[in-house]
Amino acid sequence: MKICLPNLWIAKLFLLLLPVLGFSNGLAKAATPPIHVGHSITVERTVNGLIAGQKIRRIILAEKIFFNENITTENDSVIVIQFRDGSTFEIGANGSAVIDELAFNPAEGTSIKVVTLTQGTFRYISGFIAKKSSMVLNTPNGAIGIRGSAVSGVIQPNVPTFFHVSSGSATFTNDAGSSSINEGQSMAAPSRTTPPMRPERMPPAVTAQVLQQVQATLGTPPAAQALSPEQRAADAVANAVSVTLQQSTQSQAARLTPATVATTATPPAGLSLLTQAANVGLLSASTATVPTAAQRAFIAAAQTTVPNAVAIISTASAQDKQQNKANTAAGTATVITGASENAQSADQISAIIQSAVGANPSAAGAIAASATVGAASNNAVSATDAAQAVTSGAVQGAVGAGADVNAITQAVAGGVVAGTVQTGGNVAEVVAAASDGAVRAAASANIDVSGVARASSAGMVSAAGNAGLDVAAVGVASQLGAVSAAGDVGADVSTVIASTTEVVAAAGGSTNDTAAFEAASGPDTNTIESVPEPEIENPNQNASPN
Repeated sequence: MKICLPNLWIAKLFLLLLPVLGFSNGLAKAATPPIHVGHSITVERTVNGLIAGQKIRRIILAEKIFFNENITTENDSVIVIQFRDGSTFEIGANGSAVIDELAFNPAEGTSIKVVTLTQGTFRYISGFIAKKSSMVLNTPNGAIGIRGSAVSGVIQPNVPTFFHVSSGSATFTNDAGSSSINEGQSMAAPSRTTPPMRPERMPPAVTAQVLQQVQATLGTPPAAQALSPEQRAADAVANAVSVTLQQSTQSQAARLTPATVATTATPPAGLSLLTQAANVGLLSASTATVPTAAQRAFIAAAQTTVPNAVAIISTASAQDKQQNKANTAAGTATVITGASENAQSADQISAIIQSAVGANPSAAGAIAASATVGAASNNAVSATDAAQAVTSGAVQGAVGAGADVNAITQAVAGGVVAGTVQTGGNVAEVVAAASDGAVRAAASANIDVSGVARASSAGMVSAAGNAGLDVAAVGVASQLGAVSAAGDVGADVSTVIASTTEVVAAAGGSTNDTAAFEAASGPDTNTIESVPEPEIENPNQNASPN
């Protein structure tokens, strides 16, 4: 599908300037368009949204979710929100939440989220890894600061606030103090003024019963969804706004207080042990180190009620951790692809890759592949400029993170080849440009240029072999790009030739084999009609979380 480029860029520019124009011209706050924070990827039964100054709306699948929107769920209803950074937030039946803040910019390496949840079962699983990342969940009994990863729990009237950390860590803070919760631990707070308990005091049976309640309400953790081109473009435009401007715009909006949702006065049976633990005084830091007779009796009875508690906790945590890894991969691919599709210059792509690789070096290959795929449909940036930007940004990111630059370069070079093959691009030209970018970045960072050149060639040759390409031709193209860049930046060309010749020779090529370079060329990238997009669910149908 072809998009009219001028109209698309006019629309993007308009969206980027809306917050600035709105406030610089002194327009009323109500005139500022809602800021979208993500999309609904699962909606079961009745979920409503309310934005200040607007009517209540019924939220359906694949709709935008907005900053400062009060989201409420009715009986037996569930919503899963996929934020712009690929993280997911689930809200169960009779829930009420407001997105207080979302400021995400992948180039700046910052992701800040603040959500107020006054009621409901919840599960949060992180996505794209940013160097500066925070998620705060405000509850009636205190604030949960999440670092990482995967956290689930229950906020119910007349029941202690409970949460479990399956992956990562968290800090709970209320009016009486704070407590740190590590991976695999849980804690609960009966009130804002109760000193936060030590998580090691939480009986496993209590945690297991609550996690069973979470599972019954929300189902297994949902996978992050592939977005449509239009959704990726909307996210990319919003993500390109500086974090400072995003926060400034959001800070000037009138805040909503989450609505109270009617619910039964009697807590669900699945939370009975949690309530009993509070009644015997187990959920407070002021509790004595040695359990009382009543506490010992409760712990023993709870173990009888849930005899397989440890296994239940282990299974639930493993599911959340597995989905956390999947979310990270999917979020990375979605954010990087969308950013590269919609970047206005190669420099923008380079900045995003530098930040992404610096924060998550182990995903360097996947980051490069996603950037290459996205850039293939970007008419504002050529395939060769994008390839040069990707490897240059990756080398800079690796240097900044103190990572193994050669290993990162090799992975990124392979990712560039894989992405080019996927989109039917001109492999020879892209390979040469990518090696050029890696060498220039290495010279700029004053690190071993020949080592980076060799790593780039090795990664490309390996990826070419996996794709069934002429590895000798790819090796030659990579060497030519590296040698040319080395000459331009005043590096020792002889060492670059020597290091890359080893790779070329092992692949069966020759330094003078110009025919091989031509053999590596694929179709002209300008003839590509479109990039295949991942399938998405029918936006007119609701989906179940199970």
